[in-house]
Amino acid sequence: MNFIEEKMIFEISNGKKNIQYPFELICKLAINDKDEDDKKQFENKIKEYKNGKNGKKYEKYVKSIEEYQDAFGKVKKISDVFCEFRLNKEAISKKFNLGNSNDVSGVYIWKINGEIVYIGETKTFIKRFNEGYGRITPRNIFAGGQNTNCRMNIVAKKNKNKIIEIYFCKTNKCKELESNLLKYNNENEKEFWLIYNVKNNKHRRSYKD
Repeated sequence: MNFIEEKMIFEISNGKKNIQYPFELICKLAINDKDEDDKKQFENKIKEYKNGKNGKKYEKYVKSIEEYQDAFGKVKKISDVFCEFRLNKEAISKKFNLGNSNDVSGVYIWKINGEIVYIGETKTFIKRFNEGYGRITPRNIFAGGQNTNCRMNIVAKKNKNKIIEIYFCKTNKCKELESNLLKYNNENEKEFWLIYNVKNNKHRRSYKD
């Protein structure tokens, strides 16, 4: 296995030939704070969780809420912790010739100021960002939600003055490619890689750093 970082191409040998997986630059993320109306709705929804049938779930995750707030020095409102960003669905559809398909499967890479900090796989790339990382809802911070969404959203907000690039490789072998990239990372001791990945990572760094 080999990763040609300057060209963002990952090579895997199957014994007969090298198979290349090129990663294309999708965009540089534009990070925006939630507007005041969104913040109010967010806080009201959390109160509904706390006081309604989801109260037990709230109690289970209250420490996570405090942890997210602590990432920004104990902000008073949890809604102040998160930001918003989106991928351009039309541009991605055109780039990968999706036609009537609503989304595309593959492996994505986050780079911050030129360093690879996160790798993930998905069957729905556009949805993963536009309804996941890029728009945190109250259910994300409760049981059954997506903690990874919250953490990477915070990473984006904390680094909003840096260059955050998203790269993508279209493939149906998502899990296999992601697994090989993680394996390559560990075998080659690239400590500057994947600092926010949880899976199979010797060099993980807190998203709060």
